Amino acid sequence: MEMWNLTTRLLRFMASDLGVEQQTLLAAFRGKRQTFALHRYPPCRHPEKVIGISPHSDGFGLTLLLHVNDTPGLQVSKDGRWHPVRPLTGAFVINVGEILEVLTNGHYKSVFHRVVVNTKRGRATIVVFQDACINGVVKPLPEIGEPPRYRAIGKSEYFKGHTIEVLGQGERFIDTLKKGDQSSDWSLDKSMEGVKVVNRDIITEDAAMAFADHHLQIPDRYVRSGEVPATGVVIVGGDYDSSELPVVDMARLLDPEHREEEIAWLGSACRSWGFFQLINHGVDEAVIQKMKDSTVNFFELPLEDKNAVAVRPGGTDEGFGHHFRSSAGKLDWAENLIVETQPFQQRNLEFWPSNPPTFRDSIDKYAMEMSNLTMRLLRLMASDLGVEHETLLAAFRGKRQITALHHYPPCHHPEKVIGITPHSDGFGLTLLLQVNDTPGLQVSKDGRWHPVRPLPGALIINVGETLEVLTNGHYKSVFHRVVVDTKRSRVTIVVFQDACIDGVVKPLPELGEPRYHAIGKSEYFKDHITEVVGQGERFIDTLKK
Repeated sequence: MEMWNLTTRLLRFMASDLGVEQQTLLAAFRGKRQTFALHRYPPCRHPEKVIGISPHSDGFGLTLLLHVNDTPGLQVSKDGRWHPVRPLTGAFVINVGEILEVLTNGHYKSVFHRVVVNTKRGRATIVVFQDACINGVVKPLPEIGEPPRYRAIGKSEYFKGHTIEVLGQGERFIDTLKKGDQSSDWSLDKSMEGVKVVNRDIITEDAAMAFADHHLQIPDRYVRSGEVPATGVVIVGGDYDSSELPVVDMARLLDPEHREEEIAWLGSACRSWGFFQLINHGVDEAVIQKMKDSTVNFFELPLEDKNAVAVRPGGTDEGFGHHFRSSAGKLDWAENLIVETQPFQQRNLEFWPSNPPTFRDSIDKYAMEMSNLTMRLLRLMASDLGVEHETLLAAFRGKRQITALHHYPPCHHPEKVIGITPHSDGFGLTLLLQVNDTPGLQVSKDGRWHPVRPLPGALIINVGETLEVLTNGHYKSVFHRVVVDTKRSRVTIVVFQDACIDGVVKPLPELGEPRYHAIGKSEYFKDHITEVVGQGERFIDTLKK
């Protein structure tokens, strides 16, 4: 009751500030939910490894926080930095929730905040969330007297969207409601409607036998001797240590003391290599392990079970099968499962294996973690590029996320086959997780192939062609390939995050005179597929002015 009385007093003052009738704002809160949360954050001797509450923006109307003790921990995001809050004795900490931002038509702001833990002292807080809406709808107050900057949305639909935001720790859901941002259609990405991919083949019994039995002759469709040259490969080690991929540390990126230096290193990696290994990435280890286990279990199934989700002739790129067939009819030495994991409404569960039973839940949680990580990386990239965070984030928000599981069986004649032919990724950003430690990925730089030695626990990140265009060529998307091992199989989980601006692939206006011609997303994708199938030059090179 005390908190409700305080809320109504605050709302009257806010109404006066906004220039609206007090009852107008009060009515949006009156009779709505009030939620209490008691929080205890125990001390931790390694606070850099844990977090009290991950970055988020509150989904209610108004938040009132009371410190039970004087242990700090709350940090508020402003101007790209985290600002620690020093609690004043006897004071409440009040913050604007996302619904109040919408009600005020954006005049008040709901910002990201987080809680870090202390090495020696526990922290305890009492938090009250006051909900709000207008007749069951989240929308700006008409009395603000200006065109609405946010689309109206039903309260239940809003809550679902915000919950997904919180679980994924990604972008604020209300940013997808902003008017005039065509790229923020959070529920559906229609830029690829009508685009079909027809060059994936099913895995046959003969192929499965060849993958499993090293004594069988390699089928002609896999023999690509002329495409796996023995020369031009850098042997990592000794004089070539400098050729290894840059390693970027997320812990340093989030540490105010090292942030600026590490952002510059991140930018350098994207400019010079187009690839880097990311350590201390903060992705839930339990989610990673469950996804690894589900992936291994899927590839260990009998072919008949895996083909229950096989690719379909003339269909999209989803399903279990080979990579894209080359223009010469050749196939890669690999089997793959490709599914669309975002947006949620575009998931086709017919291609999501129900065996192993853990698979669907594993990939759902893993995809969310990757969305979260992508948004964190994009903010840091925006800082490096000198553009507003929202400018780059908007190009990715609501777009497709494709998850691909790859299994590269061993081959007794690796010089005759290839895991994946040289190519440059056509999406915005790629995040690769090694399920085992078998190497095979090679990156092209300075006319040579550089083998990648995967670091334990690291993710391999690379710039896609769309991100190269978005950054106006500041970041580079480079050719890479996968070679196979003689004795050990290689298994990876790869997430591709798509991007465009209002359905168009073009440079961000904030990055100066465009160096690339703009092109519609569907037309871009069709031409990029021709590049992949033909294994020729990068399609985006034809867009350069």
